[in-house]
Amino acid sequence: MTNGSAAGGTVVLVTGPQRSGTTLVRRVLEAHEDLAVVPTDSWLLPRTDTVARAAGVDVGADRFAPDDLLRVVPAAPSEGPLSKWGLGPEAVLAEVGAPTWDGVFVGMVRAFQRANDGRTVVMKSPRSAAYVRTAVGALEREGHSARLVVCVRHPVATYRSWANRSGAGGWSDGERGRDPRLWAGRWLREVGTGLELLAAPPCPATLVRYEDLIAGPAAVADSLCDLVGVPSRSGPMAAALDRPPNSSFTGQARGERGAAARGARRAAPS
Repeated sequence: MTNGSAAGGTVVLVTGPQRSGTTLVRRVLEAHEDLAVVPTDSWLLPRTDTVARAAGVDVGADRFAPDDLLRVVPAAPSEGPLSKWGLGPEAVLAEVGAPTWDGVFVGMVRAFQRANDGRTVVMKSPRSAAYVRTAVGALEREGHSARLVVCVRHPVATYRSWANRSGAGGWSDGERGRDPRLWAGRWLREVGTGLELLAAPPCPATLVRYEDLIAGPAAVADSLCDLVGVPSRSGPMAAALDRPPNSSFTGQARGERGAAARGARRAAPS
């Protein structure tokens, strides 16, 4: 363990209800050469009982002995090994300052930032106001700055999107996943989390509407660049939505973008 040599830099957290555009926002941001996007849907966890149990350490511990850190760091990502981040435990341990939960979290951010030539780090966040506030506080105490992007989408479109994929797993499976009453309660809670964060943001924040991203990706890309503090690259960032899709989600987005363009042409005066 060292003193955390890669201090500073910005971290962008992207959050929002499922099917609200968080993956598309990450895709747009990934097209900017100054941004490094965590390549999986897993996220870093400042503190979690699951990680503690997986590492075999005291759930209530606030600080770790060096041997504990050797077990905590490999277990820290919420899904899968550190290799999904392109990192090894040694790279993270080299960036951990304080032997605490927050220290491990910031060490992982710094290791990823260092592995990506010091670029701004972008990662998805759990849909939890407490998580976001904890993460932002940990980053700022260690000399980083944070930015927050909250995504939202019309509830009817969100439900239709989710119902079409409910059998693939997620909130719930099969016919139960298509029950609008069960879905509505989850959606309201998750939208409420985003509104709570926007009402009292822990760091500079912005709202991205899925419909705006589809209809005018260049304008949304410009606003994201302003938030993060990087030069505008709206052309290549908007074009990211036109790449061949790697999931039905991005395929649906391309279809909706085409429909939006056709609607705009019909509405234009002749």
